Order: sequence, then C-alpha cells, then structure tokens
Amino acid sequence: METRSFCGKMCGASCGIIVTTEEEKITNIRGDPSYPPTRGFICAKGRAFPELIYHKDRVTKPLKRVGSRGSGLWEEITKEEALKCIGEKLREITAQYGSESVVLHRGAHRNDLVTDMLIRLGKSIGTPNIANLDNVCSMARSFADIYTYGMKSFPDTRTPSKCILVWGRNSLETGSKSMINIFPEARKNKAEILVIDPRRTSIARQATHWIKPKPGSDGYLALALIKTIIDESLYDTKFVENWTLGFPELVRLVHEYSYEWLSEATWVPVEAYKRFARTYATTKPASIQTGNPIDQTQNAFHTARLISILRAITGNLDTPGGDLMNSGYPLRSLKDIQDRSTRPMIGARYAVAAKEYLTPSQETLRAALT
Repeated sequence: METRSFCGKMCGASCGIIVTTEEEKITNIRGDPSYPPTRGFICAKGRAFPELIYHKDRVTKPLKRVGSRGSGLWEEITKEEALKCIGEKLREITAQYGSESVVLHRGAHRNDLVTDMLIRLGKSIGTPNIANLDNVCSMARSFADIYTYGMKSFPDTRTPSKCILVWGRNSLETGSKSMINIFPEARKNKAEILVIDPRRTSIARQATHWIKPKPGSDGYLALALIKTIIDESLYDTKFVENWTLGFPELVRLVHEYSYEWLSEATWVPVEAYKRFARTYATTKPASIQTGNPIDQTQNAFHTARLISILRAITGNLDTPGGDLMNSGYPLRSLKDIQDRSTRPMIGARYAVAAKEYLTPSQETLRAALT
C-alpha cells in the first residue's frame, strides 16, 4: 500500500513523500513528485527513515536512570510513570526554588508548534523561561524579517526568479527545500545566480557572480550593497515611497561609510561588490536565500535586518519570483492559558530575544525540561 505523507523532524524542509507499507511495516520511502514545494526530491536522511524507525537501538519506551549519571544504567517505565516522575520533580523544584527556576528547552525548529506548546506549558507551571538553540539557527533572520516588515519571508518556490542570491548557504548540498525547488527552474530560466561565501562551494562554482567576504563581515557587505544601490538610484522608487518608513535615515547611515572602508572591512574589492549589487538590483524578480552562518555572526540580528532591507528597497518583497511573506501560526497569541509567572524571563535584558521567548541557554538555573 502507498500513502502520501511528509518527511518530518529530520530537518525543516518537510518534503512530500510516498510511503510504501507491507503488513503495516514501512518498506520504502520515495519523494512525491505531485507535492509542489519539493517535486519528488528526498535526501539520504529521508530515504533512511525505515532504517531509523526499525533500528534495534531505537528508544521506543520511556527510560529512567537507575545508576549514577554517566553509568548507562536505565530501566523501562510506562508513559504514566514517566509523566508522574517529571511532575513530582517539577513540583519539588518549584516548591523549593520558585517556578521561574524551571526552564523549558527544545531542540532545533522542525516546522512544528513545539515552542508554542512549551509557552503554554510554561504559563501553566509559572515560568516565562523557554530556551532553544535557534539563536544560532534561523532566529536572528526570523526576528529581522518580523521587526522589519512584520513576518518571515521565504524565496518563492513556484514562480521562477531571474536572479537568485545565495548568502552563506550551500544550497546544492544542504537544505532541500531551496535546492530542488528553485535551481532547476533557474537554469531553464537562465537566471543570474549570485553567491556570497568565503568558500568555493558547489553552488559557488555555478555562480554568475561569486564574492568571498571576510568571515563575519556580512553586515558590512550588506551595507556596501545597499550603499551602491542607493547612490546609483537602483532602488525601487515606488516601493520605497509607498511602503517604507525611515528611508532618509537609511540614506544617512550608508553615507557614513566610504566604499574603500567597506572594501577593507569585507576583503571584497569595491568594483566587485558594486557589480554584484547592480546585478541583484536590476534583475527582476530576485530572491535571497540565506543560511545559518548569518545567525552565527557577532551582530547577527542587525546583519539580517540589512538583508531584509535589501529585499525591500529593491522591490523584491512579496512579489512573484521574489521573497514571499508568511505570517506563521497564531497559537502564540492565545489567551486561554493563565500565566502564573510573576517575574521576568531570565535574560530579559535581551529585549528582542525575550519578546520572542528565547531564553539564553547559558543562563538557565535549576531544572530544564527538554
């Protein structure tokens, strides 16, 4: 029997798959060609799902440690026993140290509602502290989009772009959602492929323009591109006039930097980044793919903000073949759970992170429920 489904929890792509089963056991997984976002693509991890599901060492029941930490001694317990054990321990900790001493922690985002559910659980327990690892994996870029134009943006996977800017991402080897959807059509469409990466990756080898900046200088490079576009009047005048605020302030900001200084800061020759900026600004529609390295710079949020601004001033935002906008899920705004916490989040001084329930993991205290 064949069933259409999605590849979940292995990465954020959620590729469409066709699952073959025999006697209620999965025997094969292949990509679903009828699912528009991924069009039949599936990576090695997805194809290996049957091996993962039926591996002899897979943990399928709750385990409780019975030896000292690191001893490797565990015993099987029921789900009910596990929930009771966790509940008793949480009550013990909150009674002794207060509910805010508990931190709820999740792993990498997988296009699910785990964070939203943890927020609701935290409100019930009485803790505002929700930690995850997204500070080095997508959250800076998500925050930047949301604070710049209200919601996250994504490259259009349905309408072919005439120009694709790949920034800190090896899209031909990682991230199927951006590889299989866009690049085959881009080649047919004779699109410009612009790549920013210190390394000569597989996508850089196919680029029409490739620049390799000094690692960590992405913010200055974004300023250099914006400055070129503004100085040479390559921005989308109608979009800027009708849909933006603060453009005069942006003009004043980029005028504080000389082309030569930005070249020295990025290790990219002036004419190289000017040519790069001209191609992106004048080849429409254009989309930008970014990778995790943007989130791992010292000024990740403001670097990502500049990239968001780059999309907007060139008129490539919320347009077919450019970058589309996604409002996400509404659960975070639900008011049906009473918030029992009376104290601010750990690390509340990090205003942007705190507003989006991103507790710095290094500041967690007595207990973490993952």
